[in-house]
Formats: sequence, structure tokens, C-alpha cells
Amino acid sequence: YCSGLASILTVPSYQPPIDTVEDLVDSGWQWGATHDAWVFSLREATEPPMSTLLARFRALSKEQLHYNSLYNDFAFSIERLPAGHFAIGDYITEESMKHLRLMKKDIYY
Repeated sequence: YCSGLASILTVPSYQPPIDTVEDLVDSGWQWGATHDAWVFSLREATEPPMSTLLARFRALSKEQLHYNSLYNDFAFSIERLPAGHFAIGDYITEESMKHLRLMKKDIYY
């Protein structure tokens, strides 16, 4: 079994794309999921991009995440599964997917 953590991002058309961890950190956005288990492996990180990313993580309810999915300033963690599939929380709906996109690089794997 092999998986990777990716991030779904909302990207307004006037901003450069957020494709890497560095881009996400530079954006100043917070990011989150329903549980802090998503960042357990980042807790020992000492390099600035990862430590900054960890500080910006928020464990929120599904309702709060759904609300955030409708706006352009919050990133979401999703899991990249084998064979190119993704595990996406049900707080990300078809409606919100219209303005979300994947980063090109995983946060970790």
C-alpha cells in the first residue's frame, strides 16, 4: 500500500498557481482536514516550509470545511491512493470542485 498527501486548493484567476509546498506557504493560506492525523508526520519537521505549513493547519468540522470549500483562500488535504485515485472528504462537493485544483507536488508521501 502506498499513498501520498496532496492538497486541493482554491485558486482565483488573478493569483499564480499553487503547485508546491513552497507555493502554499508563500500564499499565506491556512489548510485543513477533519483530524490532525494529517500532520502527525510533519510534527518533527524543522525546515521552514514544513514547520510553517504545520503551523497553518486547522482541524475543522465537516461543516466548517464545506463552508471554506466555497471560497478562494483555504487548502484541503486529500490522500493520493494507488493507481491515481484520491480519497476526498465529503465536505468537498461537486459545487465546490468547480473552482478547486490539485497541487502538482504532494506535501509528503
